[in-house]
Amino acid sequence: MRRTIAGLGMQAMEKMRYAAMNLGREDFTFGPDFVKKISANVTFPIVTSNILYRKDLSTFGRTYAVIKIQDVNVGILGIIPENAFEGVELSDAREMLEITPPKEALSKLIPAVKKEADIIVLLSQCGLETTRSIVDTVDGISLAIVGEGNPKKSSENEAPAACGSVLKGGETGHDRGEKTLLLQAAPQGHSLGFARLTLNESGRIMERQVKMIPVDKSTAKNEEIFAITGDNIYKRISEISEEATKAYEVQSTQNRLKIKQEIEKEREENRNLSPEEYIKLQLEKRFKVGGAK
Repeated sequence: MRRTIAGLGMQAMEKMRYAAMNLGREDFTFGPDFVKKISANVTFPIVTSNILYRKDLSTFGRTYAVIKIQDVNVGILGIIPENAFEGVELSDAREMLEITPPKEALSKLIPAVKKEADIIVLLSQCGLETTRSIVDTVDGISLAIVGEGNPKKSSENEAPAACGSVLKGGETGHDRGEKTLLLQAAPQGHSLGFARLTLNESGRIMERQVKMIPVDKSTAKNEEIFAITGDNIYKRISEISEEATKAYEVQSTQNRLKIKQEIEKEREENRNLSPEEYIKLQLEKRFKVGGAK
């Protein structure tokens, strides 16, 4: 069921025209190969700035993406906590992948992203407080959007706010308190986050409008999404499962029929052979496919 939900979710995000996606720990429940499979049919990039393959240290997804919005180039990075694969039942993610410390990965990537982007947006699965620390110590991030993170470790009741370290004497460290906006996403899609930023010529945020838009029964139905989920997603999952079972049964029947036809054909071809000729023919077949030596 969860595999089906994941697939439907990717289809819905494609219809919603996502600009990019950052992965969290639960996305790896069925392993890296499953993530690659369900993301292969979407056009938006999967941004994983600090996830590498252990085997050759190649990147799992895109380390960053640059999206043009009107006349502004927006750089997008995505991070996951170092311990994301701990305490969660995963298939082979621990064996196949490793997670670079977020600050280390961002410090290396941001200089390159700055050459292509006017502003940089960070998508973080590290929780509110950890992300606050990151944007407060790593230069170059204009906006950070935080996922749910770990409810046991993050301050869920703390209101999203602009982030910056207040140093002794009341000065704001590195001017980030004015430039970096830190927002937290609503859990389970109960609200849609909206942020409108006005930039000056140097890419600095001069004005910002931020609000949460509730998503409830009063929200207008989108026909494209409805075509994917139906009026009841669990009913839709049951239908998909039933369709898959029928398709498997049809394929199995066709395979059995094909095998039966091949056996009948072979019997007909061998009907008039002597025992010696039949044994010789079978030996030739085995040698041909690399069987007996």
